Amino acid sequence: MIFHQLFDPASSTYTYIVADDTTLEAVVIDPVLEQRARDLQVLRDGNLKLKWILDSHVHADHVTAANALKIATGASSAVGEACGAGGYDQPLNDGDTLSFGNEQISVLATPGHTPGSMCFLWRDRVFTGDTLLIGGCGRSDFQNGDAHALYASITRKLFTLPPATRVYPGHDYKGRTDSSIGAERAANPRLAGTTEEDFVALMAALNLPRPKRIDEAVPLNRMAGPVAEGDTPWETLPPTLASRDLRCNDRALLVDLSDAWHYADGHATGAVPVAHDDYGRLKQLSAGCDKLYLICRSGTRSMLAARELAARDIHNVVNVAGGMQAWKAAGLEVIGKRANT
Repeated sequence: MIFHQLFDPASSTYTYIVADDTTLEAVVIDPVLEQRARDLQVLRDGNLKLKWILDSHVHADHVTAANALKIATGASSAVGEACGAGGYDQPLNDGDTLSFGNEQISVLATPGHTPGSMCFLWRDRVFTGDTLLIGGCGRSDFQNGDAHALYASITRKLFTLPPATRVYPGHDYKGRTDSSIGAERAANPRLAGTTEEDFVALMAALNLPRPKRIDEAVPLNRMAGPVAEGDTPWETLPPTLASRDLRCNDRALLVDLSDAWHYADGHATGAVPVAHDDYGRLKQLSAGCDKLYLICRSGTRSMLAARELAARDIHNVVNVAGGMQAWKAAGLEVIGKRANT
């Protein structure tokens, strides 16, 4: 088992890195932007290949490093679909499973702290984000939180896990690292022996201060965080242009690198779908045109692909900045299931 629990003192956030010890494919959970260099060093030191970047919800107390790590490693990012966060590669729902090497993480929807809050079950442990803390739980008084839903998520879902299941929270403010389902069920002061009505009344009376970084963090985190230039050799990036400046003709081709679901949901007219890592196909297409324009959902996959093609001496590639999100925002033509959303 490869397991790292890492801590950000400024936000008291725990970040977790787990990996398959055979293939060395890895997952990072709740990365913090300011700690991205540390997380990348852990990956390098272990020769780990990051496959998934998971956020347990849209955080209000820190900015996620999801996009920064994605740019640096090529991993895919994911968050709960109910978060309404448009910058991630994959929306998560209850019962989903994510594979990395020979391992799997199970996704548990646990709304309450936020509507899209998720917990992640792996082997003998559950990563609970802000849903269940050691001796406490996340607050429910902002971001459409719901104390009734939070009580149900904890008591009817998390507390039904085996008592020995280890609890690894998203935060701790007293130096504690982990607990267990059995211990929290028996002694968590907010939940042990309380009725739903008692819990809701307790949560309503907390009167906690507003998170200091909420106005900055939430908008950024809905887009999976900023792209951190320090992690990318920007001088080697191929040309980028805004979607409104794209000019297709008989000698230019627009290629969409979004996954099949997002391509079907809404894509540019005439865009050719290609898997984001099918460099053989991309090289073939580039040979038949003067300009190969690459687009994806948010602009990250296309930038990574364009950089890889440039490294392979293919220089007629142009990344469409902002992807289909920017394309739609510019009012350009879209076809698909949700062309106008």
